[in-house]
Amino acid sequence: RPLWASLSTVSALEDESDLHPLDDAILRLSDFDFVLFSGQQAIRVFAERMRMLLSLEDMDIVAGFLRAAGSKFCTMSRDATTLKRFCGVTADITLLGSFQELSPHRADVRSRTLLIVGQSISYNEMGETERDLRAATTNWSEDGARLYIAPALRRVPADPDENAHELNLVSDGSVEAIVLDSVVAARSLVDGLAARGVN
Repeated sequence: RPLWASLSTVSALEDESDLHPLDDAILRLSDFDFVLFSGQQAIRVFAERMRMLLSLEDMDIVAGFLRAAGSKFCTMSRDATTLKRFCGVTADITLLGSFQELSPHRADVRSRTLLIVGQSISYNEMGETERDLRAATTNWSEDGARLYIAPALRRVPADPDENAHELNLVSDGSVEAIVLDSVVAARSLVDGLAARGVN
């Protein structure tokens, strides 16, 4: 019987210097043909930074600023209501489950400039969302798109207490096989087991 344990989670970047690329992108939003959000947290961080940088509070003004930029906004369908709630705009393109759906069949990304707001897609932090995004960005680059990645989030180990039951099963030998989706998840597993005296 398979068990599921969320060994890593996504957290907003905390260091102001790490957010400079996102801030820069917000200030020149009209340079981007498409703005893609990797998830709900990316939308929230984007909205918070935009309000802070531009001193915007009124949702109608926020929405007006975003529409005036002329960019098309793209989210997963499950995140579209978050975009409307925090930014006051409706997604121009909603994807059902993979960033690779944004192809010439859905929108012409060739020779366009895309802003990607979300997780880092560095090797060490790659989970399922990041792998999908990395594969999509490779395809878009090959199609001639210009990409600007503005990290807003990072993948971090989950709180070990949230996975105490699963970690206990692993430590007492009750689990036959383990599948990990990122280096961060592997680190979280090793740390959780070390805390239980398993090397």
